[in-house]
Amino acid sequence: METGDNVRGEHQEREQDPDRRTNNNISDTIASGFSSTTKDDDISSDDDKKNDENDDDENEDNPIYDEVYVDELRRENETLKKENLSLKGTIESYKKDYTHINNKVESQKRQYENYIRELNKKLNDSKNELVSNKNRTETFKTEFRKIQEELDTKKMDVIELKKNNAILREEASKYQSALGVAANFRISDDKNHSVQLKNDILSLQDAIETYVTHLKGNIEVNIENVEKLAQNYECRTNIMMEKTKRQNKPFIKAILQRYVLETIIEHSKKYFVTFGDILHLESEILMKTNDLCFKLNEFSKTRIGTDKITPTSSIKIRQEACAALSNRGFSEITENNQMNEHQFIYYVKHILNKSMTEFRTINDEEKRQSIENMATNIIRKVIRLLWFRLNVQEPIIKASWFWPNTKLDRDTMAGRWEEDDDIDSLVVDLCYFPIIGLNLDDPSKRKLYTRAKVFPRYQDRSYASSLFEKGCNMVKSAISGDKSESSTGHDSNEASNHKNIYQNQNEYN
Repeated sequence: METGDNVRGEHQEREQDPDRRTNNNISDTIASGFSSTTKDDDISSDDDKKNDENDDDENEDNPIYDEVYVDELRRENETLKKENLSLKGTIESYKKDYTHINNKVESQKRQYENYIRELNKKLNDSKNELVSNKNRTETFKTEFRKIQEELDTKKMDVIELKKNNAILREEASKYQSALGVAANFRISDDKNHSVQLKNDILSLQDAIETYVTHLKGNIEVNIENVEKLAQNYECRTNIMMEKTKRQNKPFIKAILQRYVLETIIEHSKKYFVTFGDILHLESEILMKTNDLCFKLNEFSKTRIGTDKITPTSSIKIRQEACAALSNRGFSEITENNQMNEHQFIYYVKHILNKSMTEFRTINDEEKRQSIENMATNIIRKVIRLLWFRLNVQEPIIKASWFWPNTKLDRDTMAGRWEEDDDIDSLVVDLCYFPIIGLNLDDPSKRKLYTRAKVFPRYQDRSYASSLFEKGCNMVKSAISGDKSESSTGHDSNEASNHKNIYQNQNEYN
């Protein structure tokens, strides 16, 4: 009986203590979600309780009933323990899921907070930039208004100046008959303007370089003939580079460019000493212009007078005649309503193209034809430049070659050398385009249109070579001294450095 009483006491105590039933303080809310058996055991109607009490009273003294009841309670206890363990596992799983989700949410929260901060920063920067742009725009508008006002003022000034110029022109026209145009040596022809002249000289240099070609691809170089040509120009640079045993292409191109110019110049010299038919009109005009200018100078010196026209008449005649020759000289000839190439141009073109094949062979027929067709314009431009356009300028512009072994001078020469080269040790080995300018012998008054194009070499410092070079210079000075003084105004010392490209041509006084 005591055992049964104890069991019933424990059972009643368990029913009255829900915390003990759920073990470890499981909340009523979670517990209510599980098996209906547990709910039925925990929640009973009042009638069932009364019936249970009556049954207990009836079976209170039954020992079998007590054992069965104890076993039932034990099984129920075991079941509850298992449920309790299962609930604990579920709770732990929920806790882990909750922790993981919470951490993930916190991480995303931090990311979004950072992203929001960045967006806010960009927004603020954009606002600041917008304000700055607005300020700059206002500043630009203000400056634009000021500039526009200044421009309007300048326009008014220009209008006023034009009115004043018109008045001055009208006033100057009163004195024009007395002064004439004799003192004005400027040429209205844009082609013969000094700036355009310089550009055309540079364009001619490029054309000659293109005509010679880069000597690559389907172009073969006749080394033997080029070496002979180099010896003719007294060059000491090797055609074949010693270290690489390859062709010295830059040097070969320089030699051929010099050859092209000299071929045209030499044939032109012969042309300008002949006259007598329509093919030699250019030569005859130049000769008679030269003769007339000489006689006008003599007339001005030997006839007393105070007018301004006579002393300058020879200059104006020379300028006008040479300007006309530079515009139409050696153009196509029209005869009997037919247009034909100038015979002299055709002749020199044929000689030049044929002779160039002795030094380089163009295997591509189409390219060869294209290159050879360039000769016509090159020949015409060289003659117009050196015989006509330089003589249009006042004073007359000179063109000269530098002698080999002349000290290198950056002010008057252009070529291939490194910036760190010892310039004092370099000398001219070949001049392949002349120096063109005024007062070439006087550095203080010199005015260059283009520097000479030269190919340099290091000076040979051996004693024997020095004696040889000095001897050559003395011979050159003796040969060209008189010609230089009479035709170019150079003294004998300068003649040892450079020579006029047409020394044997009678020049204007």
